[in-house]
Amino acid sequence: MNQITQIDSIPPSKLYIFDWDNTMIRHTDTCMDRVPTIAGAVVNAYTGIENKKAGEMAVQSFFETKGDGFEVFRAYYGDEVYLSMHRQFNALVTFDKTGIHHDQLPELLLDLSQHAHVCIASHCTQTELEMAMVRTGYSPYLIANHTYGLEKLGGFKNDPSTRVLKGLCDSYNADRRDAILIEDSQSNIACALQLGIGRTVLINEKQTAANFIKSELVKLKHQSQIQTTGAKQCLPV
Repeated sequence: MNQITQIDSIPPSKLYIFDWDNTMIRHTDTCMDRVPTIAGAVVNAYTGIENKKAGEMAVQSFFETKGDGFEVFRAYYGDEVYLSMHRQFNALVTFDKTGIHHDQLPELLLDLSQHAHVCIASHCTQTELEMAMVRTGYSPYLIANHTYGLEKLGGFKNDPSTRVLKGLCDSYNADRRDAILIEDSQSNIACALQLGIGRTVLINEKQTAANFIKSELVKLKHQSQIQTTGAKQCLPV
């Protein structure tokens, strides 16, 4: 049964799908305080709603949907405007902050990639995601081969109709039941469970991405050791 889980006894997965914003890098308080202003300006540009009112509506939408500040405008302005607002907003906030980053994460993620498939998915553009990862010290191998910005994703993770998460699993020939989504967004997690993703983990102040990867590496390395020992025992004498 798929589930949100943080239980160490659960077997490791074959594909790890990491969200970038607020999962691998945390926005600073200064940046988050400016989000209503930035969102308000974006909404104003596309709808004409006064900036302050637009920002208030975006914040309300964010809390009501648990992560989508523009969903409230979708029914009235259509998918094209909705997607354009997301793209512009992500571009603005990506270059507006450096964020809080765990120094061990680049090395931990590279280590994890030696034992299972990993990818990083973000609703910012491919260029913005790659620049952020370069800035924070991630392996060129991971950046070149395992990153998925908005245009490569082909949609939003919290919209089941885009089947983004299924597409990621297909890219790695992984069964959805063997995949895990690591997220800070409840709406993205809900979508993952609806699409049959085997496991999800909510990153928050109690569960960091670094600690999660460390616990998975322990299980993966233990599993590899058992398989190696078993193979040796089966060799003919």
